[in-house]
Amino acid sequence: MKAMVVREAGAAETALRLEIVPGSRQAVLRVEACGVCFHDVVTRNGTLKAGIRTPFIPGHEICPVSPGSRRTACRTTATG
Repeated sequence: MKAMVVREAGAAETALRLEIVPGSRQAVLRVEACGVCFHDVVTRNGTLKAGIRTPFIPGHEICPVSPGSRRTACRTTATG
């Protein structure tokens, strides 16, 4: 998996995280696109600090494709 990781306010890097082990009520999805919202911007630049723990991966507005399918599920929101 490729993701932007914020380790401290104002800094971001692209990182590969390869270990993906879903829980019993979770699924692994291939993300086609990920939106950047205002919340992502203010947490990355350090304006919003309350409840933010680093490192974190911004982006919860995703357009995934289920593995083995070509159909997108663009009504999906990621949490975690």
